[in-house]
Order: sequence, then structure tokens, then C-alpha cells
Amino acid sequence: MLSDRKSNRMANDLLYDNSRFSARARHNAESLGFHKQIVEQMKRLRNYLPVHERFIRYLGDPQGKQVLEIGGDGLYTKFLQKHGAKATAFEINPRTIQILKGLRIKRIVQGDARQQLPFADCSLDGFVSSRVLFSHLGTFEGGATHEQSVRTFADLFKLLRPGGIGLVYECYDYQEELEKVRQIGFEVLENGRSINRDIGFGAPNLLVLRKPLK
Repeated sequence: MLSDRKSNRMANDLLYDNSRFSARARHNAESLGFHKQIVEQMKRLRNYLPVHERFIRYLGDPQGKQVLEIGGDGLYTKFLQKHGAKATAFEINPRTIQILKGLRIKRIVQGDARQQLPFADCSLDGFVSSRVLFSHLGTFEGGATHEQSVRTFADLFKLLRPGGIGLVYECYDYQEELEKVRQIGFEVLENGRSINRDIGFGAPNLLVLRKPLK
């Protein structure tokens, strides 16, 4: 686990780069009508910093780490990419994928988290997800069922290397499903109210998981 000072420095360093887009990415975003959304996403980055810092403390030095962001807006991926991780954004929505491209996300995979994730077993050092694994895969927005959420967690457990970290940021109260997530084999490192309530429409619950070393 990294020190608070180092993780804070890494997170705040990204603020100095958060409005710099390539000319091509900016042009593509504007031509598709996405530039406003991209700018708004980057303005929200400061609100994400405490969560970014927390993830880095558990993940360790991100250099070379294989990390998957499931759904969301790509800000975790951008943060990790900035610091040398081989971070991948996994997203189903074509419109969101265009926004991710405007954010200069290097590794984007289009797919549905309700299906088997297209990655090899024991290939990930970590995963992160905001308002997806319980909320969107659960009963909200015509999603699947909470049994589907648990199946996706089981899939992620297989993809993680021993000692791999998962950070889940949720607006949904997942406590009833958490015991099933434990039964998959995850260790629960943190479970409770978030350190930041100012992200989007609110996602006050923070869950940090780890795949045991043995």
C-alpha cells in the first residue's frame, strides 16, 4: 500500500493535465457533439480524487498494472493511465465510448458486463467501478437481477491475480448482496460510507475488495 503523501501527489498531479486534449480528439468530440460532455467530465475529476487516492493506496504503484474500469466515465482509467498502468475502460454504450475516446483513453473494450468478460483468468491486478456492478446490473434502469451482479463479481474474482484489488463505488445499498460476494472468496477491506459525496448524483457507499493471496 502506498503512503498517503505519494498517493495524494499522484492524484493531484493529474489536475494539471485534465484539460489538455489532442487536436484530433477535440475535433472528433466537437463534430459528434460530445465536447461539452468531455469538458464536464474533466471538471468532475477533482471530486474523484479522494477515491482515486484510496484505490492507489491499496493497489500500490500503478506502473505496469493491469486494471479494468467497468462502465462509468473513464476518469479512473485516465488517472491510472496517466501513472503508467495498463488501464482498460470497459463500456457497452457507443455514445460513452466516443466520450472515452475524446478523453484520450488508450485502451477501450466495448462489451456487456452481464456477459462473460473478455479477459483471461488471473490477468488483472485490479478493477474499479462506479455505480455499475450493483446499480446498473441490479434492478435499476431495467437491468438484470442482483443475482447477475453476484455472477459478474464471480467472473471478476477469476480475472484477478491473487492479491488483486477491487474498488466499488455505489449509490445502491448493497449490504444484502455483500455476503454473497464474500462467499465467492473476496476479502472485504473497506465497507461503508464514502469519503466523498460529491460525485455525480451521489454514490455514498465505498467497497474495497481483495482476492486472497492463497
